Amino acid sequence: MATFTNDQEKRLAELKKEVTKRGFDQHASVLKNISELPSELQSPAVTALAAREAVQMIVAFPPQIHRGWYYIPKQALLFTSGDMVHLLGSIWPDQEPQVTCLKGCGLMYMKVTLLLLYGFLEVVAQGQSLPARVGMEFNTVAWHHLSHSWRQVLHATKAAPRIPVDQ
Repeated sequence: MATFTNDQEKRLAELKKEVTKRGFDQHASVLKNISELPSELQSPAVTALAAREAVQMIVAFPPQIHRGWYYIPKQALLFTSGDMVHLLGSIWPDQEPQVTCLKGCGLMYMKVTLLLLYGFLEVVAQGQSLPARVGMEFNTVAWHHLSHSWRQVLHATKAAPRIPVDQ
């Protein structure tokens, strides 16, 4: 276990050196289709999703170092008509990204924090057996790309039936 932790710390130190300084390349970019995703975010699950559903918006985020301390790999948000898919690249080469699918109809909680250039998106939705949670930090310059797609996800939610007060 100690060797794995040491290897992980070394890898993170290498990746932190590769992240460019703050600039235009630290902003999110809108992609036209799945094939434009960086290789770190490509996976068979994403390809299958694109074949099954029409992806309306893809926003890719470059690797970043938040608050000067911790490394966040490349990530992307894919929006369909009422769902969202979060892709998080691995720190290890040739390892598939972590894919988290959040269905709009199963949305349980959503919080967006926008403070100057810092943004944090937290979403919890019903998963297969447990709730699925996505928490991601981003540069708020990207919010204008995300806001419209998020409204579509919110419209896909189903309101819980109200229980009358007298029952």
